[in-house]
Amino acid sequence: MRASGWLALVATVGWASSSVGLGAQQVSYSGVLSYSAGSYIFDTRSDAFFFSNSLRVGGDRFDVSLSVPVVVQNGGVVTTVAEGVRLPTGGSESGVVAGRRSGSSIGTRGRGGGSGTVIPADSTVSFDDSFSTNVGDPTVGASAEVYRGFGAVRSVRLSGIAKIPLTDLDSGVGSGEWDYALGGTLTGGAASFLFFASGSYWWLGDLPDLELADALSYAFGVSRAAFGGDGSVLVTLSGLSRAIASAEPPVSTGVSVSHSVGSRGFLSAGVGVGLTESASSFSATLGWSIRR
Repeated sequence: MRASGWLALVATVGWASSSVGLGAQQVSYSGVLSYSAGSYIFDTRSDAFFFSNSLRVGGDRFDVSLSVPVVVQNGGVVTTVAEGVRLPTGGSESGVVAGRRSGSSIGTRGRGGGSGTVIPADSTVSFDDSFSTNVGDPTVGASAEVYRGFGAVRSVRLSGIAKIPLTDLDSGVGSGEWDYALGGTLTGGAASFLFFASGSYWWLGDLPDLELADALSYAFGVSRAAFGGDGSVLVTLSGLSRAIASAEPPVSTGVSVSHSVGSRGFLSAGVGVGLTESASSFSATLGWSIRR
């Protein structure tokens, strides 16, 4: 882990605590346990488990947040960028992905030896079947509600986000570079339905042999109250514009259900599928939230 990244994290947490005022504000903790699997642009499936922990401190219109993920994965060829987006970069062998022909599959070989077939070395990447556990790059953010209403548009919120590079490229879970974003979320409603649309423009750090284009992340969702008003069902579509020139941009869709637990907690569960080659084929999530 990089000393400069830790210093930035400590400074951010200190600023957040002093500027928001912990004693007079609402504090919430949320966690997400997720699993994703897919071959992406490679000929071998990559699996990953995420345990994300988020702390949010906020007032009526403004809040700050800190999220730290723990990642258990194999392969090391899929890198987490932006705010939890996984891209098939090839990891430390990203030059192979940069030279990929559109529509082709990149071969993999065991880290300890060959694949058993004759494949040019410059067209394959090393793949480690064993799982490794790493603390991923933390994400810090701040958001402010700039509009609140009771009609079709309920709220408009603007946000700023930064991913701090505490992990090295060799860890297989991060790019080793800073990622920044500015964005916003619009929330609306009609009858028993709620909807949201969010987008963030990301300035992405590059890998040594692979340039990541700055990209727009987006998500759209529609939910309806369920369980007698104590929960909801949500359908989403999310993705990122093209960040890797030689691969399709990732797009996914999913459905989830949530239910309140007492007056201060929520539980949720969902599944998702990828719609393009750069997205995981399947994902499942279990989430929870507690507020003080």
